[in-house]
Amino acid sequence: MRKITIFITMLVCCLLIQEEMQAQEKQQVSVSILIGVKDKDLRSIMEYNSSSMLNSFNLAVQKNAKKLKVDDKIATPEAKKKIEIIWETSKLFCTDSEIKTICREAASGELQIRKIPVKMLKDANQNDEIKLLSLNFNQAGQICDISININIDLAKRILGATDDDSKTEEENSDVVKTEPATTENSSSTNQTDNEVATNLVDELQTSAEDYAERNKILDFIEKFRTAYNCKDIYYLENIYSNNALIISAKRKSIQQIPNTDQIVRNINLDGLGYDFQVTTKEKYIEALRNVFKRNEFVNIGFDSIQVDKVRGYRIYGVSLYQRWNSTTYKDKGYLFLLIDCRKKDEMQVFIRAWAPEKIFNLNSFTDFVQSVK
Repeated sequence: MRKITIFITMLVCCLLIQEEMQAQEKQQVSVSILIGVKDKDLRSIMEYNSSSMLNSFNLAVQKNAKKLKVDDKIATPEAKKKIEIIWETSKLFCTDSEIKTICREAASGELQIRKIPVKMLKDANQNDEIKLLSLNFNQAGQICDISININIDLAKRILGATDDDSKTEEENSDVVKTEPATTENSSSTNQTDNEVATNLVDELQTSAEDYAERNKILDFIEKFRTAYNCKDIYYLENIYSNNALIISAKRKSIQQIPNTDQIVRNINLDGLGYDFQVTTKEKYIEALRNVFKRNEFVNIGFDSIQVDKVRGYRIYGVSLYQRWNSTTYKDKGYLFLLIDCRKKDEMQVFIRAWAPEKIFNLNSFTDFVQSVK
């Protein structure tokens, strides 16, 4: 009887192992970097590490694992921690078995691949979301950073606009505005590797004058968003200037507003109809730290973007339509960031201003901009 029991146990174990191997084989993800890395050995390491990470996502989902295990060899300790934090918020699953991409140099100088599709699996009260990830690699080919990409069309609005695009602005204006990119993102599973590579390269082409600067803005916005989603208070504390102004606007009730018959005409003029709360970086970070502690997850997303540049200076105003979704709170509104890019390896936020409607832009803070030029 004991021999039969042992035999049955071994048989069940073998079947489970076989099932796991079949599932793993079925969901095996392969990443191919078509262009951007001349060193074949480095390219192979990057492809292996990114493929291994995506396969670890899928295997963990198949096992319904509560925690993600990332191999120490494929990612740096900092990147591994960040990946695991994202996983705790939303489990990730890659539905594509073959991913073809290109490599570029990120604003940080690291190698980067973008637009890695993953499904973010939510709980029963939320809808699953398809997101695109970017992975950064160090010179040894290890994954050293991960970010959630913003929408491709929004990225094009940053990368595709130049100072020359804004000739509709008055000649004496201090503001240079972006314009929407006209190229569309299109790829087909029937395309050859060369066609895919060509399309991907075309998406990155823009005038040489300010591509590097706008590339930095794109990377910054993606890391900024990812930091909130990962509840990375250390990163956020460092990117806000010590003298940063944090402003939030709240609509007044009709009873609070004089001349209520003119409210419709004047709501967006000079802040009429809003109460403004201004706080310091120190108080904001402390409040944000408590928000992160109270919420099991925080998920912010951006649906629109406009980037304005102070003419002649590396200072940008970035306007975003933001969706905030967390365990205890949801809202939508317009976020404005005044970003200083004058230091080569450091970008800082001077002003963070939020309102339920679009009332803030670069011209709202003319005096402040003049004081920091």
